[in-house]
Amino acid sequence: SRFQGPGHPDPSIIAAQSNLLTPHDPIDDDDKLVEDEVVFASKSFLFEDDFYVMAMNPGGKKFDRVNRLQAKANTFEMELLLDIHSELYQVRQGDRINVAIATTLSLDGGQEDGNYVPIEGELTLADDYKYVMHGRVFKHEQYSASHVQISASFGGLLMRLTGELRHLLHLKLDRCIYLLLREGNQKLPMTN
Repeated sequence: SRFQGPGHPDPSIIAAQSNLLTPHDPIDDDDKLVEDEVVFASKSFLFEDDFYVMAMNPGGKKFDRVNRLQAKANTFEMELLLDIHSELYQVRQGDRINVAIATTLSLDGGQEDGNYVPIEGELTLADDYKYVMHGRVFKHEQYSASHVQISASFGGLLMRLTGELRHLLHLKLDRCIYLLLREGNQKLPMTN
């Protein structure tokens, strides 16, 4: 497996495959339920939803091996702009992708010191996803009483997630995160 992001001497990207977990919704820092939320199967998840890819490379393609996707969440009213390494994970307009954000790859939610060290034979959250990046939240803007825009960098690949504050409470400034992608539920109705 290969990684991308801060804290890794050889910046690259993980590409993992299998089917182990079914994540749910976030819990707060005190392990109490956030109002109108349900608990994740893992304490490490901060956010998870299926997204419909509305456009690829809006504004034109900027780099040879990077695609920027624009997507809209199925469950929560979220918009996502995300750069991905196009040779490692391929997405097309009209695809559905499942996007999860976690603080650790450990199945038990055990926290890391910023350096991921894989243990041979040990299952992780990455085993359930096809594409994983490690990065840091570098911008957290609240642009109304109830909406925020979160920006993160994964070794130069960028993410901008916009939506209701209550769903993104745990994506705090300077927090190290993992972004995990896999094929989404293709049977879900398209969101407006």
